[in-house]
Amino acid sequence: MYPANNSLHHKVGEKAKASNDLSFAKKHCIQSTLEELKYACQRSINEEVEVFHQRSYLSSEHYKKRQKTQDDALSHQKSSSSSSSSAAKSSSLCIALSNNRCWTEILQELYTCLPFITDEHFEMTAHLLSICLLAHVMTQRCNIFKNIKTETNHNSYQSEQSVLLRTLEEILEESPLCEEYSSSENNACELQDERSGSAFWDFLHNGLAPFLSMMSLSPYNSPVDVLEGEKISSTSTSNSSSGRGGSADLLHVLSMIVYAEIPASVKSSALVGTDEHGEEITFESSERMNNLMENHHPRYFKISALQRAEVICVMAESLALVKIDTSPEKRQSLLLDGILHLRVALKAWCSQSLSNHKAYDAKRLLNSIAIDTECFAQDEMKTLVFSLVNDRCKHNPCQKCTTLASSARGRNHELNYQFKRYIYDSGMVKARASTFRKQLIRAQKLSKDICIYCIHGELLQDLILRFNGCRYYADGKFSSVAVAELTAAIATILGQMDENMDVETADKSNLPISCTIIGLLNSARTLFYFLLNQDSESNDSTVDEDMKEAQTLENIMKDALIHCVIQFLGSYNCRIVQAASSFLAIAFAYEKNSRVHSLGAKAFALLKKSLETVGNCEAVREVVEVLSRISDQFAASMVGFLVELFSEICKSIEKAADENQKAESVLSLIVVIASSQPRAILTHFDSFYDCFKHKTLSSKVHKQLIACLLSCRLAQPTSFEGQKKFYANISDSLNLITDPWSVFQLGRHSLCTGNYEVAAEIFGNRLQRSISSSSSYLWLSILSAVANAEDELVRGGICAIPSTLVMLHSAKNQVLSLELVSGSCNIQIEILTLRIDFLDLCIATSNMCEEMRLTNTQGPCFTRNELHQQNLPRCFNILARRYENVYKEYGIFYCQQTRSTLRSQCSLCKFMADAVQKTFSGQTSGMAALGSFPKGDKSRLQMQLINKLKVQMLELSSSSVQPKIQAVALLDIVNTILKCPAISYPQGFTSLKRTPKPVRIFISSTDVFDFDSKSFKEIKVQQGRKLYLRLYGCIPETFFRASKIAFSQVFATLTSSFDGPLQYEGDESGKVLKEDLEYQESISISKELLPASQVMEGEITTGSRFIIDAVLPPFPKEAFYSIDVDLFIRDVRCGEFQLPTNLDGERIIVEVSAHSGMDKSTTKAA
Repeated sequence: MYPANNSLHHKVGEKAKASNDLSFAKKHCIQSTLEELKYACQRSINEEVEVFHQRSYLSSEHYKKRQKTQDDALSHQKSSSSSSSSAAKSSSLCIALSNNRCWTEILQELYTCLPFITDEHFEMTAHLLSICLLAHVMTQRCNIFKNIKTETNHNSYQSEQSVLLRTLEEILEESPLCEEYSSSENNACELQDERSGSAFWDFLHNGLAPFLSMMSLSPYNSPVDVLEGEKISSTSTSNSSSGRGGSADLLHVLSMIVYAEIPASVKSSALVGTDEHGEEITFESSERMNNLMENHHPRYFKISALQRAEVICVMAESLALVKIDTSPEKRQSLLLDGILHLRVALKAWCSQSLSNHKAYDAKRLLNSIAIDTECFAQDEMKTLVFSLVNDRCKHNPCQKCTTLASSARGRNHELNYQFKRYIYDSGMVKARASTFRKQLIRAQKLSKDICIYCIHGELLQDLILRFNGCRYYADGKFSSVAVAELTAAIATILGQMDENMDVETADKSNLPISCTIIGLLNSARTLFYFLLNQDSESNDSTVDEDMKEAQTLENIMKDALIHCVIQFLGSYNCRIVQAASSFLAIAFAYEKNSRVHSLGAKAFALLKKSLETVGNCEAVREVVEVLSRISDQFAASMVGFLVELFSEICKSIEKAADENQKAESVLSLIVVIASSQPRAILTHFDSFYDCFKHKTLSSKVHKQLIACLLSCRLAQPTSFEGQKKFYANISDSLNLITDPWSVFQLGRHSLCTGNYEVAAEIFGNRLQRSISSSSSYLWLSILSAVANAEDELVRGGICAIPSTLVMLHSAKNQVLSLELVSGSCNIQIEILTLRIDFLDLCIATSNMCEEMRLTNTQGPCFTRNELHQQNLPRCFNILARRYENVYKEYGIFYCQQTRSTLRSQCSLCKFMADAVQKTFSGQTSGMAALGSFPKGDKSRLQMQLINKLKVQMLELSSSSVQPKIQAVALLDIVNTILKCPAISYPQGFTSLKRTPKPVRIFISSTDVFDFDSKSFKEIKVQQGRKLYLRLYGCIPETFFRASKIAFSQVFATLTSSFDGPLQYEGDESGKVLKEDLEYQESISISKELLPASQVMEGEITTGSRFIIDAVLPPFPKEAFYSIDVDLFIRDVRCGEFQLPTNLDGERIIVEVSAHSGMDKSTTKAA
């Protein structure tokens, strides 16, 4: 059978055969690599160390030799009729290969296929890993296979398999006890020499860590086993039907390495968790778990304290587990025993550790276990809150506490910490690198003390963020408990300070309390991302009364928490003020405006106190910006106070020149307010002009003064009196600034605030003369051309569109030339293209309005006018979709102003579609709903303009209004939009950034084992059966470093549509029905990102991996169908952004046939 479509000339039978060959080769690669690892595990540790130091990482000769050996094994297995003969031949080949490669090299090859291996192979890999770990730490050098002969006869092969599949208890029982080692804290490397220590270090990072990052998978023999929940047969390493005996053994071995003798008190506290309803439960430890915890062999492990700490660090960065089912009938499982054993060992390590740094890694691992399993999250949250409030240990302040106690901390640190789990550590051991020196450096790092309060705050923040994942998808029970715990903790601290001393004295005298307050405030801020405001609550009368009561209680806790945090705005500690400001900014943004107005007065009084005493305006920037956007009264009052404060500073500058920094910070805060409420500073316009007379002001202060004046342009929707004088004064003031970068920043600010004349002068005359680079000169020429084009449009409106289009087309051509040089102009090309298309549609709208004004009638039916009038709204709707796509594709790499401007442009196009539809046909636009945008956009100037125009349009949409009046009104609306500076360019337009490379996705199904865009594959499925797909890929670390928003969820959207009928040979039928063409099914599947690791996939790839299992519903009839795959990420605020992938523009073809054998010849009808 073959497709007759011109685009698909390949025979389906040949493609299916090639697919089966690929699947067979891949499966054989897994089998042969596992066999090689089994034989390699029989080496003693001394032999393994020798092989490790003689290794050659995939050199060309070794790679060719190995490839030839694998091809020979594959041909032997295909031609052999006896399974025992095949096993014997494969055994001899594996022996030859295993002598040349160390364990890490074999494992790295196996990890390239790990998402696609069967349950049995997965558990076997885990079991072999546990044997390798024991070989590194047991004193008898892992001679547990010393009696095995390496002959290749059949009996020897069966004997080897039986010994390899022994249980963990049998291996420990047959291991002799030797000398006990103390693992001294003072000399961390004393128990290992350089050669064996380097081998163990390499095995941890490159052999063990990638497997730990994939333990959240449930490997399958076929996708049906996993996705329909059928029971999978267990391996012979366990007696449980859970199929996870090898994974449990690996966790037990790691637990015994972490801590040997566990106190009873620690054991009882580690077994507490919660069920799916949030109720507290206590897990029972099994007999096997108790026996392993009481085993004496871990006391004799030959491992140093440094290596124990490194094992914990590797697990903290890499381990990912599955969700635990807490139902009573499923609480007894081998995997749960391993997890409980690991939690007990980690808590014992934390309680006995002499270093806060070592305890920090263990607590990070406890956090990850709680997030992945979900049943220990509440317990860990309560433990961290209790530690922050009640622990009173004396410690030396860490560098972060001492250096940032008087300055505000930026959000970049917070973002980097949130992405730490998903970014691969480039400092890890690499190929051919000696690791002994790195062990010494690691030992020095562990010996340094860190602030226990800071790490508890960061851990609590990380737990809340990663456990909830995304707003609207968060666990409501956990959030309610967390709100109550944090409110009680912050209220307790306030009560303690009120009893002893006031807040200011407490902040100065007790630094640990300051760290505690900051940790709690940052955690509360993170929690508020996932709490719905009262406006978004469901008004459905069928809501359970218990849910309403729980929501009411949560709102009371939120109000109490906000009132407590407001008091910290008057603190003398800048970091506390900034933490309180960040929290209140999030809280006020999600609250009702009426409640914010009532809290604004109290916040204003404390903000004045903070600005007068501390004087750091950057610390309160976030809350001032949000309150100014919500309340114009607050903005006016705050600007008045800041102007008075600035005047006093200007008077003192003549006596003390160091006051320039204070003046700059005050003006920067005024600029923030002006961007949200520009009218608030119009009354102080003359005062800013008078400030230029002070000759003692620095150039940085002059830059902020100019920025304040430029922000006033947003308050003038059209030309205003004194505009020429205004720009003349700005031009004269620019001469006071000599730094080219500061001048460029003012030019960027001018372009974003609608001051196109100033922007054109800066990018043209001011900067082009001082540029020596050709690419920089071309970039400034582009910005100057765009500014000149928009300036002419603001002056002339509709009449200036033709000349504006000429300049914009010229700028776009220059951007295309710059793209060839720099390769980082994607968003610039998109924005200019959309702007040009918008102006073209405005010209078409103007022409239609002129015709309607002259004829005073709407277009008759079935005429050219009617077709144009119907097409215009559709074009504006399509343009809105394109703006939304640009927002989803590039928004995550740029600032909030860029995202808000793109959303505003999208809303503007949608408004134009509605306005044109109402004017020409009297109906609203039939556009499909756009993506839900944040409610905060309503208070922005662009959206305020659109809302005012909507009101004007509604007044003129009545049927009693003559058509020519409606046409004139629409012309006025278009002219106003073109002349308004509020509809400006996003700030990201002025930034050249390279977007990360597309994410490569691999797809696995029952018939196609491995799929990517480089080799087309077809999937065949029987009619009436579901299609199971597994998507696997890696998001590179460069993507996380370029992102401006924290995220931890990735989801895929698979859209299937009809592609063509299935036509058998000799059958002339092949009609395509209308319902076939309209068939479309779309599903979305969300998954958490896996930890970062290094994997060999042809080349070394580093970053966070994802694995998504999708189930497509049965297809309705025999035919060819195509599947489009789109990959998205979801941030904490539920914003969705699209990732570029190798499947963009590619389709997966599915052949649906009623014949299970697929043996009939079919064609795809043209």
